[in-house]
Amino acid sequence: MSNVSDKNMFSRLQDYLSDEAIKKIITYTFFGLLPILSGFILTPFYTRFLSQEEYGKLSYFNILQGYAALVVILGLDASISRYYFEFKRNDKVLKEMFASAFQFMFFFSFVACCVVFFIRSFLNHDIPVPIYMSIIGTTLFTAIVVTFINYYRDNQDLNKFIVYSVLLFVIMSLSSLSGILFISKDADGCIYGRLAGIALLAFGVIVVNYSFFFQKFSLKLFVKLMLFGLPFIPYSAIGTIYDSFDRFMIEKVFSLKDLAIYNIAFVVAFLINVLVNSLMQTYNPKIFSALNESKLEKERSLSAIIDLRKNMFVIICGCAILLSVLCYPLVYIFAGESYLDSIKYIPLIAFSFVLRLYFTVYAAPLFYYKKSVLLSLIIATAILVFLAAFLLLKNYLGLFSVPIAILCSRSIQIAITYMLIKKANYDFDFGSGIRHKLCFITGIACIGLTLLYFYKG
Repeated sequence: MSNVSDKNMFSRLQDYLSDEAIKKIITYTFFGLLPILSGFILTPFYTRFLSQEEYGKLSYFNILQGYAALVVILGLDASISRYYFEFKRNDKVLKEMFASAFQFMFFFSFVACCVVFFIRSFLNHDIPVPIYMSIIGTTLFTAIVVTFINYYRDNQDLNKFIVYSVLLFVIMSLSSLSGILFISKDADGCIYGRLAGIALLAFGVIVVNYSFFFQKFSLKLFVKLMLFGLPFIPYSAIGTIYDSFDRFMIEKVFSLKDLAIYNIAFVVAFLINVLVNSLMQTYNPKIFSALNESKLEKERSLSAIIDLRKNMFVIICGCAILLSVLCYPLVYIFAGESYLDSIKYIPLIAFSFVLRLYFTVYAAPLFYYKKSVLLSLIIATAILVFLAAFLLLKNYLGLFSVPIAILCSRSIQIAITYMLIKKANYDFDFGSGIRHKLCFITGIACIGLTLLYFYKG
């Protein structure tokens, strides 16, 4: 009986994975995440070629690049994805839209470099002005390549999507390492090498897709793009600040060595967040579809949504515990013996990404109903809670104050979002209390492992 059951299960799994749509989802998800994983995969090389102070400096440069993206892109990437489906049947208008966005990005990047040059006396004097300009340039060229990766994804051109994704991953990785080995054996070398590599790739993309760049600038299309993208800029800006605020405060309050130790813990635990983002690509379309259905149709969708959400929490909570249990050999192999102190922080950071899943699930209707102002206020409140908790605890707990402050801010973020969803009566809080139990068990396990690593260390 068991053998028959196993065969049936294997047959069903085989049918499921052979489905063309499922294959495409898996392929797009994997290759879409590949460039994001570049930093994770390169970390063992960084920690062996760079000192802890230089690795901490590189971590800080990466934070600055996230901020540069807000200035250079200005929400245009989201706008292009939004209007692609509206204009895709009109090739001329589509190319004018792309050209207008790219021309503005080039112009605004030039303006940003000029601003950096003129306000250099107000900037961090430990960072040369060419580094700031290199970060802006890297952001611009990356945005060009990523825009075409998204274009081929939306256009269902799987081959080109894979080629561009792999090229971005390979060139970012090789150029970063080459910069350290051949330009300068420090964080500056990595930044200069990365700029050279991504500029070369972007030039190739421009040559191959020249018709998307050399069109007249359309003020009408540009205004249309900005009207859609601008409301999301405050949310994106506050979200970017929140996602990097922990490491930013470590650089300001503690030391680059502390930032290096913490960043290894963050990079390892970030694998949980990569998995969260992958799962949300499956979950969001289903919940958006359900929100658009009538009450009767919504009832039919209810069971599938509950099962999907339960499975998501089972996977994420299980991975958070597993990662926390295995973090010692992971860090030892991944980063080396000098970074073993980072294992103390991994369980709490991993659990913070479980809480992030909570927020992402509850925030889905707010995204659907375009409540970007509410989302911005929620995240701004979370930043203030983080800052208050961090300042209260930093003198007593040292670096431990950072993950604890994150957990406090995430909890407040979830509570506010849940209350707003209930008050708005979006008919969204589909039952499945198992997620509460799973999160409670995961939290206890992560706290227990943190105490164990702390006292063993």
